[in-house]
Amino acid sequence: MKKVLFISSDSSCTSGAFRSMSKLCELLMAEGKFYPIVVLPKKGNGEEILKKAGIEYKIIRSFNWVESITDHVSLLVLCRRLVKIALNCFATIRLDCYVRKNDISLIHINTIGTYIGAKVAVANNIPFIWHIRECVDSDHNKRLFCKGSYNLINKADKIICVSKHVYDHFCNLLDPEKMTVIYNGIDVRDYYNERSKLFSDRVVKFLSIGNMNSNKGQEYVIEAAIELSRRTADFHLLVVGDGKKKKMLKTMAANHKKYISFLDAREDVRELFKNSDVFIMSSKAEGFGRTTIEAMQGGCLLLGTDSGATPELVRDRETGFLYKYDNSYELSLLMEKVVEEREKLSDVVMSGQKEALDKYNAYINMKNIVNEYNKLS
Repeated sequence: MKKVLFISSDSSCTSGAFRSMSKLCELLMAEGKFYPIVVLPKKGNGEEILKKAGIEYKIIRSFNWVESITDHVSLLVLCRRLVKIALNCFATIRLDCYVRKNDISLIHINTIGTYIGAKVAVANNIPFIWHIRECVDSDHNKRLFCKGSYNLINKADKIICVSKHVYDHFCNLLDPEKMTVIYNGIDVRDYYNERSKLFSDRVVKFLSIGNMNSNKGQEYVIEAAIELSRRTADFHLLVVGDGKKKKMLKTMAANHKKYISFLDAREDVRELFKNSDVFIMSSKAEGFGRTTIEAMQGGCLLLGTDSGATPELVRDRETGFLYKYDNSYELSLLMEKVVEEREKLSDVVMSGQKEALDKYNAYINMKNIVNEYNKLS
């Protein structure tokens, strides 16, 4: 088997990019043609996922080349950059030695956030793929700080974008001839719920899951729920996640605990989908929207913003419903429609679930990526 070295930018089991990579590695091992090895930038709870799947991995301490857009270029910021670059020089040397010793045939960089794999691939004339799962600025309020970063990305033999939204975002910065769109895939076994009866209770259960940071839009969901509470009592909103904005969000909802509750970030999201009727994807600019597909596979009605990649995944009024990102009143009307017309929405839910299962499953994702591997090997 040919060895593929995956370079991960994080080691967290709650990271969508990490979980997507881990599942791809698991399926590659089952397929039998390529043998995946993962390089992690540090220790983390994601190691348990790799161990459980029997995926070989190595930790080489390294640092991402991203920083917050709000960071003014001060002496402190410049020093922080230089320290990261210097430490990554040592990481690159260690990775180079590892690649040489282990007869690596292909390097697969899992996100735009890490670059040491590209340096080693170029130095050793090893073909490499760069997987871009995010837009960096519009979705995470971050930027790449290394000079010539996009020149390095353009040295990749193939650049995989997880959506047309991501492709369009970078096509003027990167070589379109090298770029392709391969949608993320979710393992059906991990999230599928057979829903024999939808909206089984009088109270419609809405769910929001995500990091509580900029551009995630939970404040508009809470505003919509507060507005809805003035018109009906037949609903409840559960907001799940952690982040810088959590305290502010809980303050917003403090006087509406009958209708809005919170949970910390958790791993058993399948159970959350199973016990919910409607999932709200509130982000402004999802690169793909893994949680969107997880929720649809789990049998939830999907309400999503009409921005980012969400409109690629959700066909308005056919497989879900779309609303304007920052329009909480529009969302409240959509939520009210769901509460009042729930009996008429089963076909939309079933269509959304079928499309998520058929089009965005992990096996199809793996086969499409293997096709790219075959072109390079």
